[in-house]
Amino acid sequence: ALYYNCGQKYEGFLDFASARKMYETFLSFYPDHPLAKDVKSAYARLIVTEAGISGGQELTQLAVVGSTASGMTEVVIKNDSPHRLRIAFSGPDPQVRELEACASCPVYTALPAYCSGQAVTGSYMLVPGVYDIVIESTADLELAPMTKNINLLDGSQYSTCVYIISQLTP
Repeated sequence: ALYYNCGQKYEGFLDFASARKMYETFLSFYPDHPLAKDVKSAYARLIVTEAGISGGQELTQLAVVGSTASGMTEVVIKNDSPHRLRIAFSGPDPQVRELEACASCPVYTALPAYCSGQAVTGSYMLVPGVYDIVIESTADLELAPMTKNINLLDGSQYSTCVYIISQLTP
């Protein structure tokens, strides 16, 4: 409970880096603790808050592509980038997950026409409802996180492809 309470205090003082460390430490050491759901919710909410402050860009390509079992919704994310991703779902079923980098995927210089066949795929089952979703690189890079507020509908499957386009300057 100390990690959770300290995380809450740090968050209240706007010390987001320290709050993140408290929540990550709690979840790595005590994933089955009775407070784990509260910590997951706080951690996901914190990532959403940080993305809003840092000027995250809108994730526009999250579309319904199929269906899944009633009572659930599925989000499929394809990582077509050479960076490991952290995905936060802040909503009725809070989750923070990581998706491996695609070692053979490039940093694009222009918008790709489609997601490559090499992309690493992650599938996330969630309780339907309204979510704030953040996708960010886990590397210490100055990449803006991608954000989306969306009502994930019961029985629907959503999909998106994440890639990085370099900002070349002349």
